[in-house]
Amino acid sequence: MNNYFTIHHQVRFLKKHLLGYRFEGAYSRYKKTVEALFSKDQIHKNLLFQAKTNAALFVQDAPVRSFSNAASFFEELEGKLLLDVQLSENDRIVTFLFEQDLRLIYYAFGPKANVFLFRGDHIIDQFRNDNRPKTIGSVQIGGLVEIATKESSREKILCREPRFPRHLIPYLLNSYSNQLTNDASLIELVDNWVKQLLHTPVFRRLDDGSICLLPETILDRATDKLFDDPNALIRDIWIQREIKDHYNDRKKGLVDQIQVASRRYEKILESLEDELVSESRIKKYETTGHILMTYSYLDLNDKDEIEVENIFQFGTTSRIPIKKGLSISENAQLYYQKAKGTRKTMIANRDRKEEIKKKMAELVTLSHSLDCVDGPKSLDRWVKDHKDRYTFLVQDQSQFVSQSQPWRSNVYQGYEILIGKSASGNDELLHYAHKEDLWFHARHVSGSHVVIRMNKKLEYPNSDVIETVAGWAAWYSKAKTASLAPVIYTKRKYVRKPKGAAPGMVIVEKENVILVSPSKPETTIEN
Repeated sequence: MNNYFTIHHQVRFLKKHLLGYRFEGAYSRYKKTVEALFSKDQIHKNLLFQAKTNAALFVQDAPVRSFSNAASFFEELEGKLLLDVQLSENDRIVTFLFEQDLRLIYYAFGPKANVFLFRGDHIIDQFRNDNRPKTIGSVQIGGLVEIATKESSREKILCREPRFPRHLIPYLLNSYSNQLTNDASLIELVDNWVKQLLHTPVFRRLDDGSICLLPETILDRATDKLFDDPNALIRDIWIQREIKDHYNDRKKGLVDQIQVASRRYEKILESLEDELVSESRIKKYETTGHILMTYSYLDLNDKDEIEVENIFQFGTTSRIPIKKGLSISENAQLYYQKAKGTRKTMIANRDRKEEIKKKMAELVTLSHSLDCVDGPKSLDRWVKDHKDRYTFLVQDQSQFVSQSQPWRSNVYQGYEILIGKSASGNDELLHYAHKEDLWFHARHVSGSHVVIRMNKKLEYPNSDVIETVAGWAAWYSKAKTASLAPVIYTKRKYVRKPKGAAPGMVIVEKENVILVSPSKPETTIEN
């Protein structure tokens, strides 16, 4: 969506439909996306900038709206009149000129895309803090001499026209392989294609979902849909990709949740004691009880241990711990009770193991059925058909947990979330978390530490995960009853506990702040 020629025609469209409008505000509701609102004579337009790979830039009619709980940008532009929209001749840089020498500049460079507000030559605001503007270079059109130095036809095409849409080159190479072997013929072909792209474009979506401005007579690739203008084409492609990305995120989240649940079941299974160990312990307790009963006539004299002959191994003795204040017979009964309790636990663990194995097998079946899902509608049907069983399997594992932990557990979009139960539990959770895990806490109030387990992944989760978990952190805090609460979050490595500090007290560096509504998790596991 961000190739030069598509943006060239989109800038002409934006001039026609936005000049004379006033800037009302810019907000970010989605990851790497900022929306600028314009108005004129009670007509409202929404200009969307997407600052990521396959960046999008399009305008659409929009009702008056308020973006609560959304970050705002470029406040100095509010009320300013849009005077012009320009595209650099050399690169994918779109400049929106406003009154008072203000310029909003969109750098459409894939993952480095960003939006900056300039006054004169100085940046006064920007959308993404981690990306600086790219230096504008001149486009050098290669001639016969330069092209002759290139080895492949692809390199020769880009030497002649560096701005040429790269995703179309493989199709053209396939259709024009014979003509492209001659450099002079290649130059003529590329120049004709560029004229077509600049002056007589056809706005079409190809069958693979990509943008093409060349007609089928030049690029023989099936058209999925034709459009009247570049804006409609870009908006349609953006919607289709957002749907696809949302589907991929949803499916990946479900897959990850199943994997997390499987790993937890495996750990629980490992924690249940082996039957051979239990049998050995039962035999030891019973044998000790029998030995003690053999010597029930002995006077203990307030001892805590006795050494007697082992009636089951001739010629050996056994040292047996005993409880003071109880007779030999009473101590023997304690050992018999331990044997009985261990046998009861062993039988219960045996049943637990069988049940866990069944649930793990069900997770495998769920995983295989999810592998067959191939689109949004198919995924909706899968969720509807498996919702009850799926939710139970991936979230309701608490009944098998034998060891209590100082935190609650949850799973959201494939991420394991841990929520401290107390001040001391917060300290234990902080110690347990990996340095790349994400740490959350309601700002300026006491509350639970909340951690997203990142499994050593460096990138942040999507905004939905961040906002949801921040809402949980607000819920488990003194800000629980507020309509909106600020929550700080950062990598665990930027959180440290001062020596001698009270339980739960920490110092946070490089914090981010998000404003959220406190929300309770639908389910939690009280480990």
